Amino acid sequence: MKISLLFLLLLTCISCSDEAEFYSVESFNDSFTNGLFISKLMNNNIPYQYDYQMGEDYVLVHFSFKESLIQLRKDSLKEAKSLSLINLENECSQQNLSQKFKESDVFHMTLNKRSIPMIRVTNKDHSSQKVSAILNAYDWRCD
Repeated sequence: MKISLLFLLLLTCISCSDEAEFYSVESFNDSFTNGLFISKLMNNNIPYQYDYQMGEDYVLVHFSFKESLIQLRKDSLKEAKSLSLINLENECSQQNLSQKFKESDVFHMTLNKRSIPMIRVTNKDHSSQKVSAILNAYDWRCD
């Protein structure tokens, strides 16, 4: 009896760990940078959730993804500092181009300034071959 009790106690202590199971990092205040960050998590198959203990301004991941999370956060911050605006002739073209970007996993944001439809992307994406090929195609344009 003492041996089984001792074994149970030992098994319980082995499963205990001082190491944190999850890691939480602050999200971004502006919607473009935060959206870029979340899309990078999704594209890298990193499961996340908002850390409701810290508030919705924090993203929570399993501790095994800590290094990746930190790197993706740095990359998002760096890329979001240099943006490109694509001016479009009409909202139909904006919707079609937005759909092409979604299909190609290019993070973007649609907006209208002074009634001019636009799409915002990072300079890194804007100068990529993938985005260049999409922009050079005419199937998304509306006349």
